[in-house]
Order: sequence, then structure tokens, then C-alpha cells
Amino acid sequence: MSDTFTKKNQAQLLKQETFIVSSLQLNEQENAIQDRVILAKYIADIELALMSEEQALFNKRKEITPVNLVNSLQELIVDCQEIAVMATTMAPLWSFDRIKFFLLSLEEILVFGDASFKQNGVFLKKIILAAQERFDMAALADLFSGECQSLLRYLLNQVSNKNKK
Repeated sequence: MSDTFTKKNQAQLLKQETFIVSSLQLNEQENAIQDRVILAKYIADIELALMSEEQALFNKRKEITPVNLVNSLQELIVDCQEIAVMATTMAPLWSFDRIKFFLLSLEEILVFGDASFKQNGVFLKKIILAAQERFDMAALADLFSGECQSLLRYLLNQVSNKNKK
């Protein structure tokens, strides 16, 4: 990992660490500048590696198919409840990351519903995106505790009725 740094970067880190040591007036035992430079390089390498890839707080669900549709819908209903709680109690970034994966799953399940479900799904997606743009966490909590769950239950009932016939 440390190959990403040039001599110039090492000199800059050495200068920073020397400044820190002199500013904090560290004694000889705490003064191991070379060790501090090596640690600073490792930290910078780790930051560089983390910044080079997009990080997600939550994983995308497995692909939704007709075989796992009922289980997926039930899991998405639970996700709606969790997102509603998250929207009112945690950082918006967490909610937005979870909502991103919910919307991807919603796109996948639109093909399984009737015309009314598809129309309501697209409309709901637009409302969710508008609430996200406004950072309206109360509206998102309301949507996920009400309309989203209702829409998913509607499709779940349709699928269950088809399976009974």
C-alpha cells in the first residue's frame, strides 16, 4: 500500500509530524517521528483505499424472482418499518442509503404487479425522491410507515390469491 506515496509525500508527512511534535512539545520518548510518519502513511493509504470505492451501509437484496417474491415482499415490508424508524431517529444519510436499496427492489417488483400497482409504485417512487430532495424526514417516515407498506401488502395479497387458485 505504501507504494502509492512518493518521496514528496513522505517529506510532507515528515514535515507535518515534525510540526505536530514541536507544537505539542512532546518529550524524547513520545518523539519517534519516523514511527509517526510510517503510521501517517498507513492512515493515508487506508483513507485513499476507502475513498476509491463507494461504500454502502446496507447490502443490496438478492434478485427478486417469482420463486422468492412472497419472501422478498415480506422482507421489504419489514424494511419499510425499519426505514420509518431510521428516518425519525438516525442520521438522514443512513436512511437515504437504505432507501436507495429499497427503491432498487421496488423497481424489480413492479413487473410482478398489475397496471394499478405499477402506476402507484411509480407515483410512490416519485414522492419518495421528492421527500429526499427536501430532506423531509417526517414525510419519509410517514411514507414508509404507511403508503409503502400498503402498496407492498397489496401486491402480496395479489400474489397470495394467485397461488391459492
